[in-house]
Amino acid sequence: MPGNIENNIINDMDDIVVSVRDIHVVLGGRTILKDINFDLKRGETLAVMGLSGAGKSTLLRCILGLLKPASGEIYVLGKQISKLNGKGWDDLRKNIGMVFQYPALFDSLTIMENVGFGLIEHSKMPIEEIRKLVSEKLATVDLIGTEDMYPNELSGGMQKRASFARAVITNPHIILYDEPTTGLDPIMLTVIDNLIKEIKKETSASAIIVTHDIKTASAVADKIAMIYEGRIIEIGEVSKVMQSDNPVVRQFMEGSTTGPIKV
Repeated sequence: MPGNIENNIINDMDDIVVSVRDIHVVLGGRTILKDINFDLKRGETLAVMGLSGAGKSTLLRCILGLLKPASGEIYVLGKQISKLNGKGWDDLRKNIGMVFQYPALFDSLTIMENVGFGLIEHSKMPIEEIRKLVSEKLATVDLIGTEDMYPNELSGGMQKRASFARAVITNPHIILYDEPTTGLDPIMLTVIDNLIKEIKKETSASAIIVTHDIKTASAVADKIAMIYEGRIIEIGEVSKVMQSDNPVVRQFMEGSTTGPIKV
């Protein structure tokens, strides 16, 4: 990576929290992502869209350091992640919240223990302070009074909201959402969209949302990046991408069976 680009990233970190440069990912001999480039600015929400298997979740795994690209570099909060050691990753991940497709709560733990898990396991914060913080985050997602309940005592939507509280317990600078509205009915989908917007308002965190759902992207994102055949073929403000002349983007947005995307 040219030195001047690296210096610009470091100098501009007040504005850029994630910078992806020329990422190329190969899994099992198959190219999943190629020539991926984008910047995520502070306070910005980017929706990453594309067909199933397009590599959207793979991109999140790369940003989290769970998957190493074949080539290219990723900078997160000014850190070149390929150069981080174990402690460096531990420190960085404290500033990243993750919301999975499914709630992924531990059945044997209470909601308080689930939401506060990272702090309980990886900090020296007194349990009383953790419980207070958990209660504050649960209130944010409208789950007041659920601290001592277990996941199986909550509805699926409530479990999903608890997973959001867990993602923001450390007041992260960046939140990554992996298909947060998959499988939800229209009413709950709206609830989650509103929750994502409320979290953005409350935390000012930057976010990357992997989603198939055009309604969610339109409701919560500032920008959209469309991945097709491993490449970002369109990126820009939501209105710009929605009105794109690219036939692939148009077909995807319209949900049409006619066009260059073969079904």
